[in-house]
Amino acid sequence: MALIKCSECGKDISEKAANCPACGNPNPNKTVLVEQTSKKWKLTKLIGWVVALVGLYVFVLNNNNGGFSNPFTGLGFCLFFVGIVVIIVGKFGAWWTNK
Repeated sequence: MALIKCSECGKDISEKAANCPACGNPNPNKTVLVEQTSKKWKLTKLIGWVVALVGLYVFVLNNNNGGFSNPFTGLGFCLFFVGIVVIIVGKFGAWWTNK
């Protein structure tokens, strides 16, 4: 581990340090990796939540009107299930693409 001089105060700091402990000046040799989730995966998760909530609403609204013999109850259940699957795919995709 090598020591370098702080450009602000002149004290010795580690080359691996993000900031100078004495003055807080950032180390120009240290790069900070920031992981970001792609907007594509955020949009995927948002669409999944919307579809799941709409499906749940349709399911609950039509469940009292004939149960599963009502086709809208089945549609609501299917939409809810598809929404949950899309949310899981979005979470997995966001995890997979972050390095």
